[in-house]
Amino acid sequence: MVAILVIMVICVSTCVPNSQGTLADDDLTLSVDQKVKLDEFNAIMSSRVPHEYMKSEIYLVPWLRVNDFNVDAATRALVTNFIWRDENKIDSILDEDWTEFNKDYRVNVEGCDMEGKPGIPFLVHILEDSARNPLMFTRFIFLNIPQYAVAVWNNIVGPLAPPGVADLVELHGTNKEAWRDILLKKHGIDVSKLSPDFGGDGPDSVDLETIKKNGHNYQCPK
Repeated sequence: MVAILVIMVICVSTCVPNSQGTLADDDLTLSVDQKVKLDEFNAIMSSRVPHEYMKSEIYLVPWLRVNDFNVDAATRALVTNFIWRDENKIDSILDEDWTEFNKDYRVNVEGCDMEGKPGIPFLVHILEDSARNPLMFTRFIFLNIPQYAVAVWNNIVGPLAPPGVADLVELHGTNKEAWRDILLKKHGIDVSKLSPDFGGDGPDSVDLETIKKNGHNYQCPK
């Protein structure tokens, strides 16, 4: 069975807003030219953002990164996001009743990496959210992928994908020992501490309905 592990940094107004994740230092390290682009982007968006936290570098930088620091493209993407947020009432989404949705599209939080970023195993359509909120995810890790599909991604699809998208996706084949080692050394994810669903010995994953009842807080397993 193919498994998808999404490493979340910060879930803005959805899912786990009070999780312990933070952006890594590398995510906020900018060249001089990139800092100029960030200042330009901030000046354009500062009077248009609906929330104060959206003026911060930690929020704006990912929008620039996924658009290759093209300020016009990042502006269009963020404005489109604001429209989407308004149309879908994202600011009040946590107050809605998701009981029926949870039955059909169950989402669990599956432990954390060593920096405290929660991992969410989910369906492929969660990739759509990365276009609306690039701040939300740092990596989509696909496990147990057929080797031919890994080769197609690595040699054909990946090199042609936009850098902001290609950098998010990581595919691993069926060699469990190989990807267990990579997850630990590259991402700080100790597979042994994940749930049995991911071949670990850790506690069962926690569904979002349970997290909601806990005040939208998630404590990473020790």
